[in-house]
Amino acid sequence: MKISVLTLHPTPGMAGELLAFYRRRQILEASGALEFRILTSEDAQELVVTAVWPDMAAYSAWQQSPRRAELAEGMARFFSSPDAVHSQLFDVAHTVSGRP
Repeated sequence: MKISVLTLHPTPGMAGELLAFYRRRQILEASGALEFRILTSEDAQELVVTAVWPDMAAYSAWQQSPRRAELAEGMARFFSSPDAVHSQLFDVAHTVSGRP
């Protein structure tokens, strides 16, 4: 299992619009991930998108998807620099679930 973590630093004042873009365009639903979340910082200036992938093939399929490329183009207006987007991929090393 893989976990992707996408950290987004939109142009100041654009975080709410970026979140609305994700919702309106159903980006996470289109990805094929098993599970996903969008987290917002307390000051609402940073978004972190996490997604759980069954394997590297599923993640790679999304990365190479024409739909993802189209959505990325539409998101460009929310950022003032390419450095405002950072992506990492992790392997799951330990999991505990089913706890309140």
